[in-house]
Amino acid sequence: MLFDEKKLPYHLMLHKFVSCGGQAAFFDAFYWALSAGGRVPLDQGLEYADLPEGLFFDGNMSLWKLYSYFLPFRLAGTGEFLDAWLMLLEKMVNPKNILDSPHQLPNKALHGSKQPFSPLKYLISTHRQAFDAVMKLWGKRPLKVYGARMTESVLTILCHILKGKFSIFFSKIFAPFSMLNFFL
Repeated sequence: MLFDEKKLPYHLMLHKFVSCGGQAAFFDAFYWALSAGGRVPLDQGLEYADLPEGLFFDGNMSLWKLYSYFLPFRLAGTGEFLDAWLMLLEKMVNPKNILDSPHQLPNKALHGSKQPFSPLKYLISTHRQAFDAVMKLWGKRPLKVYGARMTESVLTILCHILKGKFSIFFSKIFAPFSMLNFFL
């Protein structure tokens, strides 16, 4: 429930997702799956010959729950998990949808929170984490079944990150002048 049917984010849900550690677990699950449960170095994960095709368990119950959350009805291979993970990441790094969502929060701290949710700060943080994760897949031989879709997702994510750089850059430069337009 992070996004509505039009792929627009609920800022309240994103705020809770980040503050409760969901986003950190999301990226940890990626690294865990790519490293075959910590058995393979991350740089070799996608090209590892024995990348598991089924769900595996290494004693880390929180990652098991997160992994089964994404694909709850059947056991899935690592390629299928990574494909689903990348599709969710595409939504999480889309700067237009994050910044222009109709489901924004007021600019004050929520109950139990120290500071208000900032879509800009969320985008900066998520883009950094996403770029690091996607670079683990960049330049690797694609998987047989999911390789084409995963490659398309990686390119889309990189495009969103580049577009986000410009959005973030212009919002930081022109933010002080937005109040001037109010008075003119």
